[in-house]
Amino acid sequence: MKKIFYCLFAILCTSALLFPQTYPKQELRGIWIASLGIDWPSTRGTSASDIKAQKDQLISIFDKHKSYGMNAMFFHVRPKADAVYKSPSEPWSQYLTGKQGLAPSDPTYDPLQFAIQEAHKRGMELHAWLNPYRVLMTSEDPGSVDTTNVMVKHPDWIIKCNGTEYRFLNPGLPQVRKYLLSVIMDIVRRYNVDGIHFDDYFYPYAEYGTFNDDATFAAYKGTFTDKAAWRINNVNMLLAEINDSIKAVKPWIKFGISPAGGPSVNLTIYCDPFGWLKGNYTDENGVQHTGTAYIDYILPQLYSANYGGLLPTWSGASTLNGRHLYIGAPAYRYDSYGANELSWEINKNRSTPTVKGEVYFSSQSVTGNYAGCADSLVHNYYLYPAVTPKMEWIPGSTTKPNAPANLRAEKNSATGRYDFKWDAPAKASDGDTAFSYIVYRFASQPTAEMLNDATKILATYGATTLPATVAKYSATSGDYYVVTALDRYSNESVMSNVLHLSMPDEVPQAPVLVSPLENTPNIGTAGTFRWQADPLAESYVFQIANDSLFNDIVVSAPEHKPVSFAFRSIIPGEKYYWRVKAVGQGGGSPYSRFIFFESSVPEKTVLVSPAHATTNVAVVPTFSWQKDPKAKEYQFQISTSSSMASAFVLDTVLTDTTFKLTRVLALNKKHYWRVRARNTLGTGEWSSTFGFQTTAVNDVKEDKKDQIVREYSLKQNFPNPFNPSTVIRYSIAKEGNVRLSVFDVLGKEVAVLVDRNQNAGSYSVDFNSNQHNIPSGIYFYTLRTGSFVSTRKMIIIK
Repeated sequence: MKKIFYCLFAILCTSALLFPQTYPKQELRGIWIASLGIDWPSTRGTSASDIKAQKDQLISIFDKHKSYGMNAMFFHVRPKADAVYKSPSEPWSQYLTGKQGLAPSDPTYDPLQFAIQEAHKRGMELHAWLNPYRVLMTSEDPGSVDTTNVMVKHPDWIIKCNGTEYRFLNPGLPQVRKYLLSVIMDIVRRYNVDGIHFDDYFYPYAEYGTFNDDATFAAYKGTFTDKAAWRINNVNMLLAEINDSIKAVKPWIKFGISPAGGPSVNLTIYCDPFGWLKGNYTDENGVQHTGTAYIDYILPQLYSANYGGLLPTWSGASTLNGRHLYIGAPAYRYDSYGANELSWEINKNRSTPTVKGEVYFSSQSVTGNYAGCADSLVHNYYLYPAVTPKMEWIPGSTTKPNAPANLRAEKNSATGRYDFKWDAPAKASDGDTAFSYIVYRFASQPTAEMLNDATKILATYGATTLPATVAKYSATSGDYYVVTALDRYSNESVMSNVLHLSMPDEVPQAPVLVSPLENTPNIGTAGTFRWQADPLAESYVFQIANDSLFNDIVVSAPEHKPVSFAFRSIIPGEKYYWRVKAVGQGGGSPYSRFIFFESSVPEKTVLVSPAHATTNVAVVPTFSWQKDPKAKEYQFQISTSSSMASAFVLDTVLTDTTFKLTRVLALNKKHYWRVRARNTLGTGEWSSTFGFQTTAVNDVKEDKKDQIVREYSLKQNFPNPFNPSTVIRYSIAKEGNVRLSVFDVLGKEVAVLVDRNQNAGSYSVDFNSNQHNIPSGIYFYTLRTGSFVSTRKMIIIK
């Protein structure tokens, strides 16, 4: 049976196998890069070194997300009426320089311009992400606001929430709408952005405090009598004005919003996402509008555990009114949700026709590889590049760009690899030119229809030179190459000239495996696998399987760049096989020889006695389990809870596989026990949980008639002979450990009736031979305490 494991670099998972992957050619794959001290910048300041650190970090972030398969960056440029760019109307953000209004020392430094250039260089879109109304957070100091902030310049535009310091621009004021429109259109006109994006901070959430806008309602309510409907319309009116203004200046710029995933939540902040999609609003002249959506995409944040339940609310074709639906994915929760969450979400999205992609919150969660999410994207779900979906309703979205020309391969003297180069196309009839390019690789002479196959995409890129390090050599194969151009609308040109490039000298050798080798004695439940680098290799294919033929594959990682791989889900007792293949520009090597390995961590413990569902167990039972030769010690637990999560009677560590309990269990009560083995390398899996019920009879009774005992004695049992029960009485003169045992005629101990510390006094024990599975015959019972030993004979007749 195939076993599926999750590891740091897991790329196969249960849902991936249940839902065979299709690779859409058009799919938004986005990431939120949040300021507010979340994702970027880690270094705040104004000096040259601070600026360099910020640039270097952003380059690293973009490189990583490009390698993961992302094609759209949602870059936070206006967190709270401040600017992470050179704004003529708003102060520099404190999250960039450390103090609001403090400018970078380099007057040419513009983070937004830099981010756009870096994104476009890689063929990725850059969406400017703004919070329209938020000015001050709930616990911030109002004195931290710069004098150029709108809160200081126009205090009459600001509403403060009661009970917190939260402040926001009053959405009901026409002058606020005009101001916000001017801020956004400044970005649209001066920057080469691909999108304008808002998230869910409109009117404040209830926990930020109540607020009063009665005076604004009285002055600007127009035909509205309901304040809630008026507040909703204030937002809708702003959004409609923004969309109309953007499309009039740069129609290719996309405008979208990511509301909360729960519609009821949006009502509390006066958001009307379905109204945005229907085009509902009333303008300043009282004219009602409907029918034409004024956003290009809706991006609900499905961050709750009810992802699947909320998705149908958003995914109806009539709800979307022809616009795109992308899903906000909770990458920051993947560690708590589990390794299968991302796989489940992508499969759910791809099986829902109206879903056109997803955007992850946030960058640090994906670059941090929460629950192996980045590796799942690289090696499985985003194995092949994709382009952002075409928006058919945007004017000018029908004219294709011209094709690139003169596709060729030139050897890079610095790297020794072949870079692909081509000439940019001439401008199309609508004046547009190439925004980015798609390079394809085929095993045979390509046709136009073959361009529809995303699995033939070698890379997407924003420049006319494709470095060898960016190409997906492990994911594609063949000697035939073409390149096409994409414009800002995701229109694709026809193919360039076909380059037939055979490079047998660029095929690497089969890798030499370094560690772990056969019979490595110190493998735990995680291991790092290493092999020698090949100078011709662009990437490697790493595989682990449960069989030497690699039919039962546990991990298969194409497009793996390092020469090591961390596998963190080695199951003790399983035998594994691993191998590696190197892939270069000329093709792939044979696989290396395979090496088998297994964990040195103990396996799952097997319990012996008392067996599961045993009844009438002595209140001082003896437990036993099978020995594991790898074990150094065992953790033993007994509880009155079947979940083994609480109500522990004992939780201890033992070195033997037999354990006599030293305390008396409650009569006629269910108990549960389990054991796991461990050594210096790790801890094995818990055994199955066995349950048993103690006897209902108190087999050890203190004699109330004679509490003052001056001597030791062991009485003859009565009745004798007996079937099946008898009573044994004894007295002890001094407190101490008492052991009362039954032996057969060969001297074998067949039952232990008492083995614990007792006070001086007289006692009686009920002995039931059936409970101990003792047949008819002659037996001896012996009392030992201190230096006193006494033995008597008894007869069982059945």
